[in-house]
Amino acid sequence: MGFIIIWIILCLVVAGIGENRTVGFWGSFLWALFLSPVIGLIIVLCSKSNTQAAIEQGLLNQLTDKNKPTHEEIEAKLKKIQGMRDGKLITESEYNLMRKEVIGKII
Repeated sequence: MGFIIIWIILCLVVAGIGENRTVGFWGSFLWALFLSPVIGLIIVLCSKSNTQAAIEQGLLNQLTDKNKPTHEEIEAKLKKIQGMRDGKLITESEYNLMRKEVIGKII
C-alpha cells in the first residue's frame, strides 16, 4: 500500500514538472504512472518547454511571412502580365495561366 502511494506521489511530481512543457500535466502523469516515474521524468525532460515551442513557432511564422509576396508585388505582377496580354505578347490562355500562378502564391 505504501509503495502505491509513493508511486502516485512521484507521478504527481513528474506531472508538475511536465505542466509547463508540451507533454502537459496529464501526459506526464500518465507516462510516469504506466511506465515509471523515472522514465516519465526522462520523457518530460526531453519534451520542449511551452516557451521554447512558442518561440520556435514564432520564428517559423516569421520565415513563412517573409516568403509571401506583398500586395504591391502581386498587383505589379498582375499589371505586368495584363500589359503583356494587351500588347499581344502573350495569348489569353497564357495570361490566365500566369495569373493563376501569381494568385496561387498568395495562398
